[in-house]
Parts: sequence; C-alpha cells; structure tokens
Amino acid sequence: MTKIFLIIIATFTLCSCATTTGTTTSANRQVLSISGYPSKPDLVVYEYCKADAYGSRLTADTAELTSRYYSVNSPPELGWNYIYLIRDYKIQQTIEKGDTATVYVIYDYMATLNVDKADVYVEDMPFLVEFNLVKERNLWKIAAFKTLPCVYKETALAYLKERFKGAGNQKQEDEMLSLIQKVKTLE
Repeated sequence: MTKIFLIIIATFTLCSCATTTGTTTSANRQVLSISGYPSKPDLVVYEYCKADAYGSRLTADTAELTSRYYSVNSPPELGWNYIYLIRDYKIQQTIEKGDTATVYVIYDYMATLNVDKADVYVEDMPFLVEFNLVKERNLWKIAAFKTLPCVYKETALAYLKERFKGAGNQKQEDEMLSLIQKVKTLE
C-alpha cells in the first residue's frame, strides 16, 4: 500500500511540476527551437547566458542579442559600471509550472571589474542566479535580468581595449591600461 501511495504522489508531482537537473553547460547542450528561438526555459536561459558571456549586454549595439529573451514587462537595462568575470556557467536546475518556470544557473565567478574606478575585486567562487521566466505568445521569456553582465575574461579584455581607445586623457588611459593588466593576470 505504501509503495502504491508513493508512486501516486510521485506521478502527481511530476505531472504538475516538471523539474530537470542539468548538464546544460557552454560545452554541452541539445538544441531545441521554434523558428530559431529556444523552445524550453533552460535553453532560453542558456542562450541568454551565452550571449551575455560574449559581451552582448556591454554595449547598446549588441544588447539585442540578450534583450530578445526578456519579457515585454521586463525593466530596461541601464549602462554598467561593474562587470562580473566568469570562467563558465552551468544550468543547475529547471522547474516548470504551467506558464512560469525557474532556471537556476551556477556561474564560475572570478572577479568583479569596476570599470569607472579601474579596479578589480577578486573573489574566486561559484554563485547561483535564479532566472524567472514566463510564457508570452507561446515563447519562454525572462521576467527580469538578475545580475550584472557576466562575461568571459577574453570578452572583458576586448571590451576594455575598445573602451581604452576612447579614453580621452592621459589619466584615463593610464587607468584603463592598469585595469587591462590586472585582468590579464587573473587565472
């Protein structure tokens, strides 16, 4: 009797709330899409994280690569003075319930860059980010962005070098060069 009761509870739980734990990383994933747009919440978050890791949220010219995954009710992103440097990210768990979903991502975090002050704060640790999604017109959308831009070291260096070109005065140029050197030394 106990086994039958547990099976009924497990079946009911799985039917009402789909959960996956993951192997979706930047090195390994399956592509499922509807007309080029991911059809599952974890894949939407994966694509968002990938575009973010390659710097899409750093400039207005490339922001469309991540903003396409936002809900229409999501607040607009503003400019960023800080950037998280990451080694990688992994979809840890996905929980779907009707027209909402929650996707948990673990970032392998290296440091925070303060671009305006040309400083680096090293904190080598993983951190967990919860992405809440809603269905809009049958597509999964991120309800609101949850974190500063999370970019790869190489992406940050390219961004800083480009920003260095327009530094303007000697003090700013020296600060940018110093920041670039600090980032280069990170492992």
